[in-house]
Amino acid sequence: MKVKQMLLSLLLFISLVKAQDSSNVDFLVSFGINSSYVAGQGCQEEYEPHRTPGLHLSFAFERENRFSDYAGIEVAFEMRGGQFGRGFLDLGGGDYAVYDLNYLSISPYFRFKSRVSHLLKNFYVVLGFSFSVALDAKQNWVVETDEGWDYEMPPDNFYDEISKKEIGLRYGLSFPVSSSWLLDVLYYKSLTELYSECKIYEYDLNNKCDFKNYSLTVRLGYRF
Repeated sequence: MKVKQMLLSLLLFISLVKAQDSSNVDFLVSFGINSSYVAGQGCQEEYEPHRTPGLHLSFAFERENRFSDYAGIEVAFEMRGGQFGRGFLDLGGGDYAVYDLNYLSISPYFRFKSRVSHLLKNFYVVLGFSFSVALDAKQNWVVETDEGWDYEMPPDNFYDEISKKEIGLRYGLSFPVSSSWLLDVLYYKSLTELYSECKIYEYDLNNKCDFKNYSLTVRLGYRF
């Protein structure tokens, strides 16, 4: 139901923008890779978070405005997550958890053209917010056996334990490759804790301290 509400809000926004001046509205489709991890300030001293790759697919509408060079709104399917509990540089072995998280996000943003100098003018600074809804969430456990082998246990569905709605910041750089293609490098930082209830167990992989989502997105977009 919440996903439908987000999509209806997007369609309403698009209708209002196109009603004002449809000739100045650009449509963008982007695809790329998320390099994501989950981490909490109370746990990072003991465990080093590790990134995992995930898919990023999005489409957006944007138009020129007076405040910035472009203002737009984007809908994206994003795979986030990460590995948590492994030792530094994979030394020391031990058990660790793998988080697989899928989100549908809506992100209003502004794109500012760089005016630093003549040599650095051919890129944009992107600033925006992201409102996400969790589609599903799984947690795999990789356990070290007595023989030293890693055994991956069946995934646990912990969707009911996480925050269903997430708010975060998205910012980065956008490089025009041609008149139609853009290369974006964006960083995402969640402002919402991953778990809906915070429980702290010192030096325990079940630690639910202030875990949050972080991701670096590299994507290629085509402008229509």
